[in-house]
Amino acid sequence: MTFEDQKKPALIIGSVIGFLTLIPYVSACFCLYALAGGAIATKMVIDKSPTALSAGDGARMGLITGLIGGGIYLVIGAPLTALFIGPSLAEIANNPQMPPNFRDMFANIQNSLPLKVLVSFVSTFIGAMLVLGFTVLGGLLGIAIFEKRRGQNVPPPPSYDAPQGYTPPLASTFNPPPPQPPRDDEPGA
Repeated sequence: MTFEDQKKPALIIGSVIGFLTLIPYVSACFCLYALAGGAIATKMVIDKSPTALSAGDGARMGLITGLIGGGIYLVIGAPLTALFIGPSLAEIANNPQMPPNFRDMFANIQNSLPLKVLVSFVSTFIGAMLVLGFTVLGGLLGIAIFEKRRGQNVPPPPSYDAPQGYTPPLASTFNPPPPQPPRDDEPGA
């Protein structure tokens, strides 16, 4: 299985996962469609593969798909989160049930643009890593569900006969000298 075989399914499914993760309310169940996306991308590769795929191939397919989906979510989601995090922070900062030190911390984050950007990047990065992990699990799940060619004989490696006229080198004629008996003046004798 080459990278070319994996590229198209990973781009298609990874893009769908990345953009679904950006949609409010739909993104609440990102683990479900990330898991399904990894399995579907693996199924697309299984259908094109002439030989049985291993669990490592499924994990690799899920990893590539997750990198694309998580990358889209990180690149687009972090700036969007930084833009729209203000009202959420204000609501938390004005919540009377929160301890005063937490309210002050969220008010400081709300009033500081670098802190908003940092918080939004870190939270989006964690989400992207979760998407990545679930697509890898989905790839493993896809192999377990869709790969029916288990136990199939692996084709033997090609034979490498020596070219005509080639004579292999002779066996080594080096013979080491026999061990010498210990001398009387050596320690340990």
